[in-house]
Amino acid sequence: MRNFSDFIEILSSHDGDSVALIDDSSGTKITYSKLITLIKIVSAKLKSVGVKKNDRVLLFDVHNIDWVIHFLSLQCLQAIVVPLDKRLHTDTVQSVEKKVGPSLIISNSYQSKTGSKTIRPFKGDTKTKVGRTFDKILSEFVDAEIPSEIILTSGTWAEPKGVTLTQQNLMANLEATTQAFKADSKERLLSILPLSHAYEQMCGLLMPLYFGASIVYIKELTPVSLKLALKQQKITIIVAVPRVLELLKKGILKKIPKKLHNHFELFVKRARLLPSWLLKILFWPIHKNLAPHLNYLIVGGAPLNQELDHFFQGLGYTVGVGYGLSETSPVISFDNQQKNRKLKSVGRILHNVKFRFNQKNELLVAGPAVFKGYWPDTRSSRWFNTGDVGYLDENNNLILTGRTKSLLVFPSGDKLYLEDIEHIVDQYPQVEESCVLYHEKHSHHGINLLVCAQTIDTVKLIKYTNERLPLSAQVRQVINIFPQKLHRTHTLKLSRNKNWQEYSALLNSQ
Repeated sequence: MRNFSDFIEILSSHDGDSVALIDDSSGTKITYSKLITLIKIVSAKLKSVGVKKNDRVLLFDVHNIDWVIHFLSLQCLQAIVVPLDKRLHTDTVQSVEKKVGPSLIISNSYQSKTGSKTIRPFKGDTKTKVGRTFDKILSEFVDAEIPSEIILTSGTWAEPKGVTLTQQNLMANLEATTQAFKADSKERLLSILPLSHAYEQMCGLLMPLYFGASIVYIKELTPVSLKLALKQQKITIIVAVPRVLELLKKGILKKIPKKLHNHFELFVKRARLLPSWLLKILFWPIHKNLAPHLNYLIVGGAPLNQELDHFFQGLGYTVGVGYGLSETSPVISFDNQQKNRKLKSVGRILHNVKFRFNQKNELLVAGPAVFKGYWPDTRSSRWFNTGDVGYLDENNNLILTGRTKSLLVFPSGDKLYLEDIEHIVDQYPQVEESCVLYHEKHSHHGINLLVCAQTIDTVKLIKYTNERLPLSAQVRQVINIFPQKLHRTHTLKLSRNKNWQEYSALLNSQ
């Protein structure tokens, strides 16, 4: 595959009567045959309103099935899609609009502030006739290096950048990822992450469509809607971030007496080396209550801690761990060898990704899936520095130890990653979530923590944490923000910038 013309051909080869897309809230089902028809119709309609090659088209607040149809239709027209998370504030949307200058905005709610043409999503009528318009559209494909989309990074301390990905970037990553992870048309995948994110686009959209599987969409991610969809839609695969697994784990533990939690978790951890079929029998009541058909959890977007990994393995689920960035389309490595997975392993690097490590042990990558540049610029260097620090083990698995930008270096020479500190704190029984409240100007005062806990003795938490940290790297204060929740990005990563902006005023200046 080199471009979306090739991808559409693959979709056309699937059983036309098989269901491709399902909207859980409305009950709408789109077969592969109908999906192809709707792509043809919407492509023709978009062309009729003036969309042409290299036009930038902003997608904002477009519902899931409509989003998929319009995204694929725009790819067929060789337009450049700018997908935005529907939860973004309108000020951010306006800023992006000014920066990329779209010729068209497709949205259910937003109106352009700069004069760009704005329309609502087209509603597909399968009776509409388009003749040979679509065939002509596909025949116009020449260069797979044309930009496909501009994806906003979820930036931590700076404003998000626009990552320019080409059609070849996406197809190269899809080809390598589908070799690393095999599925078939019988799978039913629950899509719960924003389609504006590269991780969900690849693993929650393009991959399942490539295999001819079914994708189920829910209106919003809540514990109730998640649990209902898992059961009623007979979901077999979830593509998730670790935060979603944390929510699922808490739901499972609620069914078990609190005084038995530690014993239960220890038992599950030790049981994980048993055959998966035996584990499913042993823990059948949990599977039945959570999701009787669920087999596979694909986890990425943020580091998966080993306790959470072993917990779901021990219950009999297959846990696949992936790693990547928007700039790499996004998958760099994948690991489904779960039984022998080492701490912080993210598996083997995909076959078409070239890599090396610099003097800081940061991972640098190159290859056909690496992005074109940050809009509107083009990269001049062949190698892209991921900013992630790691190494290859004896089995060629990539072990990630942290990120250079989240590394604290103390006068003693001790070095700690923010994520490692938060991991220690999150193990404390009453803590629901935590964030190191860090800024370079204040790091010499000691470590400050934000936690969310209904009831907690902060003195005991500080003592617990400091016993596990170097003497030169000690926590000096804890701020409990309950009942507030920590700010997170649209992929549920901690948003350190927003947490700092909101809570830094609470810091003790001593």
